[in-house]
Amino acid sequence: MKIKWLKDVTITCVESYDEKNGMVDETDESFVKDEVTEFDIFDDRGITVNIQFGDGSVAYGVPKSIYEVIEKD
Repeated sequence: MKIKWLKDVTITCVESYDEKNGMVDETDESFVKDEVTEFDIFDDRGITVNIQFGDGSVAYGVPKSIYEVIEKD
């Protein structure tokens, strides 16, 4: 789906997870107000969602109040 950010945000994204060692590779991704981004929601938790970007990275607990859906798949 395509969304538009309603304000400037920085989201922590999990790039990879090594189950054997319990190591998580995280990066911060920043988006500016009115920027259009695509992601898929894989878990809707009410006021927050867990999302996955096209590169496979995921972000947890993203508030629905910080983006607006402009096109659903």
